[in-house]
Amino acid sequence: MMLFNERIASWDDWARMYQSIPAFSDVILEICRREEIPCEVCDIKNVTPGTHAVFKVHSYIIKVFCPKESGFDGSLDAAVELNSMKAANRFGVECPRVIAHGEIADKYTFAYIVMDFIEALDFKDVRDKLTPDEIPCIVTQVKEILSRLNRPSDAIPALDLLGELKKNERLEKLPENLREDIIKTAEGLDFSESVLVHGDFTDDNTLIDSEKKLHLIDFADCHLAPWYYELPPIVYSLFDCRRDFLDIFRGEMSIDEFIGFFLKGLAIHDFGATIIIDFCEKFGYQIEDIHSLKDFAVVFTEVCNR
Repeated sequence: MMLFNERIASWDDWARMYQSIPAFSDVILEICRREEIPCEVCDIKNVTPGTHAVFKVHSYIIKVFCPKESGFDGSLDAAVELNSMKAANRFGVECPRVIAHGEIADKYTFAYIVMDFIEALDFKDVRDKLTPDEIPCIVTQVKEILSRLNRPSDAIPALDLLGELKKNERLEKLPENLREDIIKTAEGLDFSESVLVHGDFTDDNTLIDSEKKLHLIDFADCHLAPWYYELPPIVYSLFDCRRDFLDIFRGEMSIDEFIGFFLKGLAIHDFGATIIIDFCEKFGYQIEDIHSLKDFAVVFTEVCNR
């Protein structure tokens, strides 16, 4: 008898059911049986959804990765997340501990990771309530997380970031001149000193607990890349382009130098094009008017100075 009885033949199928407790209850119960976690169906709870199926059972998070039949092989994300999170645990990064991992070979093969549940809120729900006195402590914690995580590592295989960029379909949504400038910028970068980067340090993937302590989650987008690969999601999402955060974050670095590293990060980031497009939509700019990264730097600076 199968544990999972729904049909997954496309990404739409996965998106329709990936947070369904009835669909995944038997899979979760089997994972709990294997990992010796007491569990009944009533113990399975939903949490903030992401790309993969995520459920809470008591003090644990169980993440079930999409099968290849969805159109995306989630086992690749599972391997990256597992090994990156283990490295982060070793490095002393504030993040969930890996408790267990494995695969359920059923109607579909589901990779899974069991990790600690952290009692905290999404940073996006707290950011605008922080006082001016609290912001420096928050920024200091972000820099501490980066200093611990961003180090040379063999936790995951290195990708050809430049080759991946040239195949990135998201670039096709940008004006041609901007697209060409991004590729030209990336071609001039030095990738020889790459470090382990989270790559998705956003306000969704940063939790803040009752003591204002930050915790980083969701390591599925980790890469080996230059340190500034971290900047686009931090600047745009985590800090919401707010000058009060960014001035503390850049420290003694000049604003021009900081923007330069930010643009380099945009050029090579897997979601750099998406961030540029979303930025323009959010702050009222026309993407058709952005013909180069320098053009984007102008509007970015305008927003930060508001």
